Amino acid sequence: MAMLEKIMEERIQKAEAFRKLGIDPYATKSGRTDMAGDITGDYSKYQGKKVTVAGRIMFWRDFGKLGFIKLRDESGDIQVMLRKEDLEGINDQLKLYDVGDFIDATGTVVKSKTGEVSVEAEKISILTKSVRPLPEKNKGLKDVESRYRRRYLDFLLNEEARDRILKRTGIEKAIREFLWDRDFIEVDCPILQPTYGGTNAEPFITHINALDVDVYLAIANELYLKRAVVAGFENVFTIGRLFRNEGVDRAHNPEFSMLETMSAYKNYEYNMDLTEEMYRYICENVFKRFEYTIKGEKVNFDQEWRRVMMVDLVREETGLDFDKMTKDEANEILTKAKLEPQPSVGEALVVYMEAVVGPELIQPTIVYGHPVEISPLCKRIPGSDKYVERFELYIGGIETGDNWTELNDPVELRERFEEQQRRKEMGEEDAHPMDMDFLEAMEFGMPPTTGLGPGIERIAMMLTETENIDDVLWFPIMKKKEDVEKKPEERYPYDDQKITVVVADDLDIGVAMNVVGHLDVAVGRRGGDIMGRNAYVDSEGNIHRGISRYPVIILKASKADIKKVVEEARDKSVIMVDYPSEMFTTRTDDDLNAAIENSKHEKMEYWGVALCGNSEIVTELTKDFKLYK
Repeated sequence: MAMLEKIMEERIQKAEAFRKLGIDPYATKSGRTDMAGDITGDYSKYQGKKVTVAGRIMFWRDFGKLGFIKLRDESGDIQVMLRKEDLEGINDQLKLYDVGDFIDATGTVVKSKTGEVSVEAEKISILTKSVRPLPEKNKGLKDVESRYRRRYLDFLLNEEARDRILKRTGIEKAIREFLWDRDFIEVDCPILQPTYGGTNAEPFITHINALDVDVYLAIANELYLKRAVVAGFENVFTIGRLFRNEGVDRAHNPEFSMLETMSAYKNYEYNMDLTEEMYRYICENVFKRFEYTIKGEKVNFDQEWRRVMMVDLVREETGLDFDKMTKDEANEILTKAKLEPQPSVGEALVVYMEAVVGPELIQPTIVYGHPVEISPLCKRIPGSDKYVERFELYIGGIETGDNWTELNDPVELRERFEEQQRRKEMGEEDAHPMDMDFLEAMEFGMPPTTGLGPGIERIAMMLTETENIDDVLWFPIMKKKEDVEKKPEERYPYDDQKITVVVADDLDIGVAMNVVGHLDVAVGRRGGDIMGRNAYVDSEGNIHRGISRYPVIILKASKADIKKVVEEARDKSVIMVDYPSEMFTTRTDDDLNAAIENSKHEKMEYWGVALCGNSEIVTELTKDFKLYK
């Protein structure tokens, strides 16, 4: 039986053992009275108080008559001390608990001898028996692929990942608070839309069987927020999930969250101010700071933000004036920069801006005045036939949100839609489709209106100082796992195995060999499939029966270091067998049991220990020891 399967089978048997004792290993509820973080955060309030805490066992160290559990709930960790003489009637149950199990622990809040806030338990009870062991933290979460596929383990064992995703949720909460304080109303916009729109992007298509109609997953919510403004709601917003069937990379995901707002009787200059205020509010209330490192550069959100027109910015940074170019001249510039030619000067300007100038905008910069060709729903800048009242915010070289004054002239809006329709008919897949229902709403009249639309993940990436969008997604979309049909042990991080025996360095050779022999036999019996290999065949066809699939290493260390390994290995996903001195000084099992029961762990002397399991874990535990020669 493979190692993982063996461990799981043992845990399933422990669950059955609970049932035989009349205990349900999968309880319906907890008796928890207090959270771990509350107790550790305010010891003076809880000192001497009887509480019940509940959570997952993350660590268990057994010192004979005294045991220590690290218990984790959503608020944090707390130590649970087990004095076995106080746990009347359940000492025989303790061997049924494992790291990973959920338990209740009832007892008095005290401080341990080392000053750690603890619950001195008088009772523990099983809530959920974990049948699959948690991966070793250092091994199991190194692999990025594994982290994102098993996001639940990443959050459980990786404090940085957990903190980052909590900050992301804090950002959404802060945005809502910021807008609610300014009398914005939150609108639920449909995800399934009969006509997609609001931006240029390729949609996902699905089908409603009951209506026998194709619909699209939302690529934006803008057109529905405008309908709300037509209805008389003057300040509205939504934080919605959007879906764009486009590229996937470190900065883009097909499914993402976006804040979109609409404010009546205002133009895009209002949103420039609103955006600055919102970022400062998030920085102050979620992160408690204004300076961040983004792509290796220091960014300060509390300084005055630069505002510059796109065509002017490109001219200032490169000397190129797209305002005075023909389409051919603009495309010649793009070709020299190894960029794709565009159907208009305006589109060429945007492509060049995004590829060449944008990545250099480190400090918060508002770039406004986008070409009309790429802005079908935006109002023109007064007196200009080329540029519209639209701006994008650049931070750390990344575009983080799109904002504009909405076009509310239904006649011009229809002309813009018709132009987009012509482009679609000519094969431009991302062109905006015609939305007759929206046009009808606009014909009833919409007051001057402006909206902004930053991506939540983009904000979170910047402020949590990561360049990978997967780090701020709860559950990233992954490619299909090719080896999903492989045996469980081949998918689980127990692939590279190792057996290591550590012997005390001051033992006579005869005693040392006795220790090695006992440990080899014990680990062989418990190691299952790790010890077996069918055979080796030499070049002449001779069969050599195998005795181990993996390396067996014998090391030497001081008795103090061996005791330390015994303590640390209890919390690891490896098989561990120890050799206390009582093994050598007693003659029978009964004598041995009596000697160990009367000994305290801190006074016990260990002459050896054997470790069997993941190579990296075993190596880490024994890396400072020398070979036994």
